[in-house]
Amino acid sequence: MRHEVSLGSGQVIGAIPPGYAGADDGKYRDHLFEQYKLFVEKTHEYWDQFLSTNEFFLKINSVALTAFAWLASSRTHIPVPVLAILLLVSLALAAEWFRVVNALRQLNAARHEVIEEWELCLPAQPYRYEYKKLYQEPGRHYHAVQRLYRVLPVIAAAAYVTLTGLIVFGVSLGGKH
Repeated sequence: MRHEVSLGSGQVIGAIPPGYAGADDGKYRDHLFEQYKLFVEKTHEYWDQFLSTNEFFLKINSVALTAFAWLASSRTHIPVPVLAILLLVSLALAAEWFRVVNALRQLNAARHEVIEEWELCLPAQPYRYEYKKLYQEPGRHYHAVQRLYRVLPVIAAAAYVTLTGLIVFGVSLGGKH
């Protein structure tokens, strides 16, 4: 028994394409499953890339925030144009972090939707079950972790602006006055 799933693009997963007309149904199912496995593997690679990218931006922003905090605590005189350039570069970095994380998150979400649709042609639907467990059961807070990835760049940008304000107005973060 063949299950067919129509995707939004009009493509039907599980329908035998013209090149397989008259072919052994088992051969087609084997190819379908191999494509599914490859797609899932690539999705995991994209998720790993997402985590690496987020880690990269987290490290860069940590260094930049540490530098701003040092400037604020050391009361070192920084010319306003130089400080403005540092702030603009830092805000651009935070904005790019937000944009990249959001794009990779959207790509990952779309790939998981395709996997869930594809699984309708398979005997089991582990991704659909996992989604239900993570997002739909009471007491689960997986969304909170996902939101954190989007909020971190905003927090970094707010910290850059706050620390710049402290530097401009001469407010020390501690140390000797």
